[in-house]
Amino acid sequence: MKKIIIIISVIISVLIIYLITVDRKIYYLALGDDITINKTEDDCGYSNYVRDYLEYYGKLEIYINEFSQKNYRITDLITDIDNNKKVKVGKTEKSIKNALIKADLLTLSIGMNDLTSIINMETLGYEQDYQYFYNRADEIIKDLEKLLIIIREYCKEDIFLIGIYYPYQLQNSELNNVFSYLNNRYKEICRIYNVNYIEIYDLFNANPAYLATDTNQPSKEGLEAIGNQIVVMLNNRLLKKS
Repeated sequence: MKKIIIIISVIISVLIIYLITVDRKIYYLALGDDITINKTEDDCGYSNYVRDYLEYYGKLEIYINEFSQKNYRITDLITDIDNNKKVKVGKTEKSIKNALIKADLLTLSIGMNDLTSIINMETLGYEQDYQYFYNRADEIIKDLEKLLIIIREYCKEDIFLIGIYYPYQLQNSELNNVFSYLNNRYKEICRIYNVNYIEIYDLFNANPAYLATDTNQPSKEGLEAIGNQIVVMLNNRLLKKS
């Protein structure tokens, strides 16, 4: 009887060790717009910095950013999920719904193009109905809420939503409050849907070098700074689970 108890204890111990160590790798899915994707070998999106960090510490199972596209808006991503878009990752075809289900970590950068697409820099400084921009920000939040509801149907793990930065620091300061307003609405929606919020608005305002002057997109330093913000939160949350 004593031998049986010892054998059972050993089996249970082995099982516990297995359960603790199994699936320690992270399936990383990066969704979003311009700042997520690779442009060139030397000019990469913020998600590459996160990928490299996970890879360095032996935590990366797979990295997928092929669903991200330049100029993407929230409705584009909603359409991709509704249609279960498929892409080639290496030699394997992946569907976005399957990737969402498998993801241990999802980073999401979306919404900037939805606002900047209606802004004409040449007319800024003239008499404008700025309430129009605030109304558009509220519409963006409604679309974002719809997107997060859809994503949460499939992804039950950690989601990191990248905040909004102000892209026109060097040209115009008048719209700063509009972008600040949208950024604060992002924070609210993250709390509602249990999403980790990545703050970059104040970070970019304090560091003009984080913007590329010719495109109003984040510079290489800015993209690395976004990646670092995610890594800090990863250390506090996701990696402690594994």
